Amino acid sequence: MLHLRRPVRSRSTHHGRAGAFLRVALVAAATNTFAASAGAHQNEELAGIRGDHGGMLRAAGAYHLELVLSDGELRVWVTDHDMVAQPTAGASGSATVLAGAEKIVVKLTPDGSNGLVGKNPGLRNGRDVRVILHLAMPGTSLQTNFVMNRH
Repeated sequence: MLHLRRPVRSRSTHHGRAGAFLRVALVAAATNTFAASAGAHQNEELAGIRGDHGGMLRAAGAYHLELVLSDGELRVWVTDHDMVAQPTAGASGSATVLAGAEKIVVKLTPDGSNGLVGKNPGLRNGRDVRVILHLAMPGTSLQTNFVMNRH
């Protein structure tokens, strides 16, 4: 009579947990990499599109943000990815505006149904002005960057 032996499996739960942890870590890393690259790709597509108010668009989390920088004022409008206005009641934020060696930080407060506004007499739009936007929306916080390219 011929007896076949089964392969011996490790009974150690330590290796099983380590393997499971490694699989979860790899899936999480792949998901984060995909999400980051998807956001970057989406911002490349949005760079060529002007928002409803003539501003630059960026994707941040579940939102699209439109920024208009003018003399003395910075405005942001918030929509979802389908460009549906999202309420900004209860939202807050700040914008750091960098122009050469000059740095101005402006507090943003809700304005209208889906907007935020910040004012400072030193604000000016111009070529290569950088804006770092931080927003706290109900349930989430967002950050994105804009580089103004007005000629």
